[in-house]
Amino acid sequence: MKEDSQPKPAQPLLLAGLLLVYFLLCSQFLLKPVSNTEASNYLNFFQLTPTGQPVDYPRHNFLPLNLYFGPLKLWTQIFGYGLAPIRSFSVFCGAFVILIFFLILKNKLNVRNILSFIAILTLNPLFIYFSTNFDSTMALLLVTTVLYSGIILLYRLKLKSLISFRRRRLIINWRSFILKDAPPSRTKTIFSLATSILAITLIIGTLLIGLKQDTSLRKLFIAMYQSKTIENSIKSNSQPNQQNIPVLVDQQYSSHLIVENILVARELGKDPLPIYWSISINSIEKQFKDQRGFWLLGSQKQTTSTLSNQVQEYHETEFIAFDNFYARYFVTEK
Repeated sequence: MKEDSQPKPAQPLLLAGLLLVYFLLCSQFLLKPVSNTEASNYLNFFQLTPTGQPVDYPRHNFLPLNLYFGPLKLWTQIFGYGLAPIRSFSVFCGAFVILIFFLILKNKLNVRNILSFIAILTLNPLFIYFSTNFDSTMALLLVTTVLYSGIILLYRLKLKSLISFRRRRLIINWRSFILKDAPPSRTKTIFSLATSILAITLIIGTLLIGLKQDTSLRKLFIAMYQSKTIENSIKSNSQPNQQNIPVLVDQQYSSHLIVENILVARELGKDPLPIYWSISINSIEKQFKDQRGFWLLGSQKQTTSTLSNQVQEYHETEFIAFDNFYARYFVTEK
C-alpha cells in the first residue's frame, strides 16, 4: 500500500496552524457591535435592568440558555466579565469543534486536503460570526459535534461488525479524489486546487469583514462620557452630576444600544447614563428638577421626528457625530 506523502508528525503542526488562523480571524470580531440577541443575553446573564441596575427578581431563561450560562459563569470567574472575555467562550467552543473535525477527517482524507476542507467548514464568515457571539449557538454546536463523534466511535467499536450496508456503484467516485492512498490524477489535482482556492478566499473574505466592523455607536458613547462641555459645567457647579444626565433616544427601542451604554460606562468606571425612549422633554424636566441639560441621540439616516422638533427652543452646546449616529447636548435654561 502506498504510504501517505505527509509524515505523521506534521499533522499536529497543521492543526496548530489551522487554530492559529482561526484565533486570528476571531480576534477581528471580538469587539464588533453588540447585536440585539447578545444584548438580551447580556441583561439576562448579569440580571440587569435596562439602566444597568440589578433586577429585583431573577429572570427565567430557556433550557439552552441555562446550559450555556452554567459553564459561562465559571469562565467569567477566571477571565473576567467584559464582553470580549464572554465572547471568547464561544471562540473556545469553536476551537474544540475544529479539533473534533480534524480528528474525524484525518483518518479519512488525504492530509493535504484536511486544511482545505476544515477551512471551508469553519473559517467562513458565518462560523466565525457565531464563534464570537455572546450566544449559545456555538456551545450547542460543540455538544452536537461531541455526540456525533461518540456515535462514530460506538459504531467503530461495537456496531461495525453487526451492521452491513448494501454497496452500490457510484457515478462519480469521490473517494478517489480525497481519500488517502488514492492514485494521483489530473482530476484529483484540479479538485484539490479548487478546494484550496475556495478555502483561501473564505479566509481572506472573513478577515476583510472583520476589519470593517462598525463601532461608531461605541465611539459616540465614549465621547459623551468624556465630553469637555459637561466636565466644565460640573466644575462650575452648573451641572450637578454627570451620571444623572438623561439621554433621549430619537429612534425605536433597541436593547443593543442599552448594553453598549452599560459596557462603555463600565470600561470608563462610571455609572450608566439613563436612557429614555418616546418621552417628552417636559417630562424630563419634571423628573430631573435640578438638571440643566440632556443628550439627544439619534441616527442620521432617519428623518427628523417630533422629539427633534421639541429641542428648537433649547440651546445646543455640543454636537458629536460618528458615521450613522449623532449626539447633541442641550441646555434646558436659555
